Amino acid sequence: MDVPDRWKAVRVHGRFGSDSAAATHAAVASGLGIGLTPLWQIRSLVDEGTVEVVLEDFEDSKIPIYAVWPSGKIPLAKTRLFVNELAARLKRERL
Repeated sequence: MDVPDRWKAVRVHGRFGSDSAAATHAAVASGLGIGLTPLWQIRSLVDEGTVEVVLEDFEDSKIPIYAVWPSGKIPLAKTRLFVNELAARLKRERL
């Protein structure tokens, strides 16, 4: 994609706004417009072809995700399994 060296601010006005990720995903999947969300949240919609990724050249930089629990406390087995599964899925998303 050829992008000029100059940035231009564009004010966007729409009829739909929400602070609910589920509502925003449903609106985008219904064709109401575009949305900004982490790929892992909408991977199934992308895989199904319901939505497509656009403006990839303008994505935010990646931010780390941490799992934190109190020091000296061993996490429950189910907590550890969840963290391991989440880490594996997020690692696959980066590839």
